[in-house]
Amino acid sequence: MEPRPNSDSLASGIDHYVEPMQLHPIAGPPTREIEVRAGEPVTVGRSTACTVELADAAVSRRHLTIESSRGRWVITDEGSRHGTLINGIAIEKASPTPIEHGDTIAIGPWIFRVFTSGNHDSTLATMDDRAQRQRSVHVVAPTRLGSLAQRRLMLLMETAAAIQDVDDENELAKTALPMLREGTGFGRAALVRTVDTSGQIEIIGTDQDEGSSELLVSRSLIDAACHGELVELESESDLAQAVSIVGQGVSSAMCAPVQVGATIVAFLYLDVTNTAQPVEPDAAAYVAAVAKLCGLAMANLSRRSLERRQAEMMRELHAAQQVQRRMMPDEHGTFGAYQFAMNAQPGRIVAGDVFGITPMAGGATAVFIGDVTSKGLGPAMIMAAIQSYVAAALSRSSAPDPTQVVAELNTHICAHTSDLEFSSLWFALFDADGQLSVVDAGHGYALVVRAATGPETRKWQGGLLVGVDPGATYQAETITLAPGDRVVLVSDGIVEQRDGGGEEFGVDRTIAVLRDTKTPSEDTTALFDALRTFAGGDVFDDDVTVASIERVS
Repeated sequence: MEPRPNSDSLASGIDHYVEPMQLHPIAGPPTREIEVRAGEPVTVGRSTACTVELADAAVSRRHLTIESSRGRWVITDEGSRHGTLINGIAIEKASPTPIEHGDTIAIGPWIFRVFTSGNHDSTLATMDDRAQRQRSVHVVAPTRLGSLAQRRLMLLMETAAAIQDVDDENELAKTALPMLREGTGFGRAALVRTVDTSGQIEIIGTDQDEGSSELLVSRSLIDAACHGELVELESESDLAQAVSIVGQGVSSAMCAPVQVGATIVAFLYLDVTNTAQPVEPDAAAYVAAVAKLCGLAMANLSRRSLERRQAEMMRELHAAQQVQRRMMPDEHGTFGAYQFAMNAQPGRIVAGDVFGITPMAGGATAVFIGDVTSKGLGPAMIMAAIQSYVAAALSRSSAPDPTQVVAELNTHICAHTSDLEFSSLWFALFDADGQLSVVDAGHGYALVVRAATGPETRKWQGGLLVGVDPGATYQAETITLAPGDRVVLVSDGIVEQRDGGGEEFGVDRTIAVLRDTKTPSEDTTALFDALRTFAGGDVFDDDVTVASIERVS
């Protein structure tokens, strides 16, 4: 089911609709196009458990995740062994990086180009002369790349100085292509990139003689240059094989790959139709040199673009994190006859876990914990909305009905979020006599630790997750805590955390830890320590929240 665009304003950040995205394979073994939709995170890796399986030793079992976050697409390398490249630049592991239309994503031997709905690139027509490629296209010998005439050396230095500070790829093309033609004698030049494996070519920029006919790019040249070498069609026998080029009056053509690291990000394509206009004999050396300069310039552009996107997203994330932290309870405290301790660690900067403690005028205190689906800013905003709505609902009555509070919250969240955004919720009212009135809306991870007998699991009464069905009804149940008894609440991030072998931490390990603890502070500290040991570090797959509440009198 596709998320619906929603202009209703529960909170401006809750439901940011983002157009579907496609990843078109442009290099690597044959594989299908990948489509990603908002609210449906896609995992890519070697494991069959991933949404998209790429079977290659250079791809990790769970290599990366692609998902939408607050109106943009982000990609997260999940700690892969060989890394993930965006436009030829390696991204930081375990840190969400924004991706945009036109980006390339390199995963092992595969390169994908990002396409988002509503974007249409200008394209060049191509001529499919690939059937003659073996006989008509040849690699330029390295010995021909070794000499540069003095005047072209000066021109090359001017080119290097001119393109080092360009602001985008279009400006790069406008700057480099005229100088490229001047230094080689070619009548037409283009900076292009491949769109997919069908032969469609995207224009970045062109430059040509006045009155020249429309530039048609030879697919056989592009295909040959895809191997990372400068290639040409020059001799009469070569051109005789490339019938479509001869039909356009082309007397010489050359193509050079533009690389960022080992990734080909574009191509310089040149040809000439005027036989009276000779191509310089050492044009190949000049083209190869300009291609390297363009690669350096595009690497710089990509790096600056990724840094800008990352910085913009991190500013938003950290601002949201500060707001979120202020809405959470203190890590230690008391209310009435109870003391508590809590600790929360977001899995991706901003958490989708929700936890709150709200004292009421009648003497009871509401405690709730939940986990919003997905990750990023959207779920974090839903979490903030749940906290705000619950606080408002509790302020209207000194003796609220827990089932009514959860039902009204459910209706509210259903009305203001997409069909794929919902949350688990464990909600309880603690009174001064140790009685708890509990509604469990699909959360499930709440343990009672008796002072006399230790931890016990319960199958709590409640109902559906919040945000699934606006007409859902909920049930409450009552339990009693004796002095010294505790309720330990955990989010699914602790139970579902996996170790290096893919095994989950699970409820049994959680119970085992709680058998040796005596206080709320010990509960939270021991569970986080055990989770770090199990996960092999302090970077977790999901948001992790642990809270422990003890009746002390």
